[in-house]
Amino acid sequence: MRRALFLVLLLQVCCLSWGQNGLTEIKGLPTKEIFDLLVDRKGFLWVGHDMGISRYDGVSFTHFAHPRRSSLSITDLVEDRFGRIWFHNFTGQIFYIENDQIFLLDAYQNEAENYFPRMVLCNDELVVTSRFGLFVCDTRTLKGRYVKTDFEKVGGTLSLSAVGENVLASGKSLWFIYSKKKGLQTVQREDEVPLLESGETYTLQPTSFNDTAYLIINPTGVLAKLLIKGNDVVLASTMKVHGYINSTTPDGKVLWINAKDQSVAITPNAKLQPYGGYNISDVVTDFQGNRWVSTLGQGLLVEPATASISKIDIPFLKSGGKVTAMHGWQGNMLMGTDDSRLFLYDFSKQKLVWDKSFAKGIGSVTYISQQRDSNLLIGTSSLSYLMNREGISANPFSNAIIKAAALKKNYSIAASSAGLFLMPPDGMFGTNSAIEVVDLNGWNNAFRSYNENGNVPDKIYLYQHRVRTLALLGDSDLYVSFMTGVFQLGGEAPKPLMVDSEKVYANSMIAHGDKLFIGTLNAGLIVKKKTEHKFIAADEGLFSNSIVRMKKTDKYLWVFQDKAIQLLDLDSEALVHGVELPQESGANVHDVAVVGDTALLSTNNGLYKVLLQPAPAFKVLKTYLQAMQIGRNDEIALTSTTLSHNQNNIQFNLSIPYYSPSNTVYFKYRLVGGEGEEQWFVTQEGERIVRFSSLNPGSYTFEAIAVVGGSQEGTPATFKFTIEKPWWRTIAFYLSSIGLLALMFYGVYRYRIRQVLKVEQVRRTISKDLHDEIGSTISSINIYSAMARKDGDHKEYLDLIQENTREVIGKLDDLVWSINPKNDTVVQLVSRMRSFAEPLLKGAGIGCSFEVNESLFVQELPLVTKRNLYLIFKELVNNVVKHSSATHCQIKLEWNNGHISMVVADNGVGIDLQHQPTQRHGMENLVSRTRSMKAFIYFQENNVPGTSVRVMVPVKVS
Repeated sequence: MRRALFLVLLLQVCCLSWGQNGLTEIKGLPTKEIFDLLVDRKGFLWVGHDMGISRYDGVSFTHFAHPRRSSLSITDLVEDRFGRIWFHNFTGQIFYIENDQIFLLDAYQNEAENYFPRMVLCNDELVVTSRFGLFVCDTRTLKGRYVKTDFEKVGGTLSLSAVGENVLASGKSLWFIYSKKKGLQTVQREDEVPLLESGETYTLQPTSFNDTAYLIINPTGVLAKLLIKGNDVVLASTMKVHGYINSTTPDGKVLWINAKDQSVAITPNAKLQPYGGYNISDVVTDFQGNRWVSTLGQGLLVEPATASISKIDIPFLKSGGKVTAMHGWQGNMLMGTDDSRLFLYDFSKQKLVWDKSFAKGIGSVTYISQQRDSNLLIGTSSLSYLMNREGISANPFSNAIIKAAALKKNYSIAASSAGLFLMPPDGMFGTNSAIEVVDLNGWNNAFRSYNENGNVPDKIYLYQHRVRTLALLGDSDLYVSFMTGVFQLGGEAPKPLMVDSEKVYANSMIAHGDKLFIGTLNAGLIVKKKTEHKFIAADEGLFSNSIVRMKKTDKYLWVFQDKAIQLLDLDSEALVHGVELPQESGANVHDVAVVGDTALLSTNNGLYKVLLQPAPAFKVLKTYLQAMQIGRNDEIALTSTTLSHNQNNIQFNLSIPYYSPSNTVYFKYRLVGGEGEEQWFVTQEGERIVRFSSLNPGSYTFEAIAVVGGSQEGTPATFKFTIEKPWWRTIAFYLSSIGLLALMFYGVYRYRIRQVLKVEQVRRTISKDLHDEIGSTISSINIYSAMARKDGDHKEYLDLIQENTREVIGKLDDLVWSINPKNDTVVQLVSRMRSFAEPLLKGAGIGCSFEVNESLFVQELPLVTKRNLYLIFKELVNNVVKHSSATHCQIKLEWNNGHISMVVADNGVGIDLQHQPTQRHGMENLVSRTRSMKAFIYFQENNVPGTSVRVMVPVKVS
């Protein structure tokens, strides 16, 4: 019975008409030899071909390669539940792609295999044929293992098929069933399972169909249908196919049998035409219903899904003529043209009901609106008309160009460039017509002026100001859009419409029940009710916040924007998805009208027919961020969320798996954060790269969403990242700088304090010297003067006074010399030493020699150091004169490891430091002055003739 049913289905397929099915080649691949196709869970098309593997998003191909690949050709594409794409090349290397990176599965030892593998996915396991049995990789952990047979005796496996929870594998002599629970088991075949004849090969197809495995036997072209029952393999049926069989590929509810000469579809409804002459290897259908076909020599082909949008030609429309206004009327379509024609067309019969031409020179028909009793209000570029149901037009009643109209009682309220006015039912006000216009909510002041004049006009102006549009909500609330904003009429004076305390400016307004839809210039769509309002703007899915115009047809509100047309459900106030609309700018649309479930859009580019029912295969797609690039060439991982301050030129590569020969994909995007305005922008036609330059440091969120035919696809793709501040703009740098400045100020402060203390120390030293040395000497002079007065012998006292005076003068001279900054060099110090020592030593009969290292001459000495060193020198020379009994004194000054070394040596009697107190010979002053300079003083022992004193004074190099 099963075999008979299979043959019947085959006969149904073979009886179908043979056609080419409108296949179109897709350019962009490096080869025309395609082996395998896969539509992944995101909707992208993966192509395994003779030169590798590529991904197609409907616009361009992305090619992948691995540096360790040993061959190029790719087949057996499968996707695991974690989104990885698995495949292998013809030398048996197994790869997978994850996060746009390709990886090699090293656990599979392809070099040990005799044939390239076949592989399937089953229960989160990748099962691969092997000469050892089977190779199994757990896709959750990516750990692989071999499930071995006694391959030395029975061999391994050559082909396999995933059937439900099991994998059916065939070898050279035995068949096996593998399951995750039971492992690998040898199975028996029924006698009906065909055996190979000489020169034949058989191959299990990797993917089963309706829990049935398919076995291809070539070159005889036999297809066997196999079932698994327990541990047995059962033959369900066989069939002979014309020619060599390439593959069988399940595609939804359809099984394609791909032979070299033809591909046929096994389908319950038998509506699919076969493909002939393409040598097809695989067939898949994407989320939009497009059928993709891979061939072994003619490249990648596509048969687009049935279009829900198409351009139509009106046979009686003049060449180059345009439909500029439309209205569904009496079950037919009333159309006005740009050459002053008006015709009624029956689309069901494709028949012209009537055709009318207006007077020459009136221009295009711009407005058609139904008034009372099926009468129509017709607006043209110069005149306005009333038309009855028979299509007979009254005489033109106004030279006002009508933009919008509403019905109030028996009167039409019209908006025009000349103002807002009322029109009677017949186009003319009779003598009593104005009396009928009563209780118009404060509007009848306009009619009162008419009654006083007694004239009979064809219209009465309520406001003679330029009007953009109007809408009548209920029977009393009239909203009018002037150049100065939207106003509500109905009281003593027009009242401006305020939304969130802001005036509203509108291009179009539509009343529906108790709701007023306001299309604004820059705030999107406002839905106003009696006590509340809401915005529908770019954040809520609107393509743009600037609305060109709107029109109401049955349950839909057509929203025309720049680069897009969108539909809004008037009752649910939600944007309609799934209805494909022309990718036209709203400014290019003249009008729209609906008959049944079909809409007609007249544009500058022609007339479109749109099916308002969502396509059966419609599936909301998602926008994907494929890559982020810094600068020109530096592509970084999308997991990187922190960028340095110089990585502020960013490029995002966007993608959406959408193919349509008639529509273009746009991307709406924005960058939230930083100093941006967070407003939405739109890419150019076909553009899928978004760039941002010189971004300031801060935290950002990039959002992008695809727009196809006026509908946003799913939720936006988002990516959050942070651009760090440069180090000189960080808080740590600011704190460090403040700390450094504080230390600098503190250092300057401490330096000033030290300088003040030094000055104070010099003052104290000078004061001490004046007090101790000069003060005591002057006191002596004072005492000697008093004694001289008492004693008659003045000579002795006068000599003492003279000696003390000379001593005071000398000390004052030393003090003045020491504080003079001109004398701060070693040269001046040595000169001073010579001028003091040589006369003194010569007068005492002691020879003197000076030895000075010339490298000292460039050194400068602090005041205190210079003074103390000089006074120490004087004390030592005085000791030589007074106590040494020497005949020669040698004085040396040299530079020694950052110190000035001063040596005063004589050949006298010497000094015994162990038996003489340090208080003698000015020793106490020598030690005190040495310590004040942090210097060192050394005395030579007396076992050497004479005395040698060395003073080591530390001095900074100048």
